[in-house]
Amino acid sequence: MSAPEQHFARLKALVAGLVEVREAHHVTGPDSLVLKVSAISVGHLESVIEQLGRHGTPTTAVILSSPVRGRAVHEPAKPADRARPMLKSLASGRAEARVKARGR
Repeated sequence: MSAPEQHFARLKALVAGLVEVREAHHVTGPDSLVLKVSAISVGHLESVIEQLGRHGTPTTAVILSSPVRGRAVHEPAKPADRARPMLKSLASGRAEARVKARGR
């Protein structure tokens, strides 16, 4: 959702008070906020959008499915730790290639 700077404080206050807003994230780029909203019907969603529209320009997208949910963030492996699994996978790839070549 994009909002002019002069409306942003009022928009944040509105968003904080709307029970339908599950998450709100202040973001960079052309949008001011990314909101996750839950509604029980299309009419209910329309009502929420109208309320938000008083303070800016909402854009909507409906989540159809979630192929990745709730993934934890971990610290990346050290360079030495990453090299070992790669070597193992390369070795197993060569073994698979040899097996396939013999089967012809």
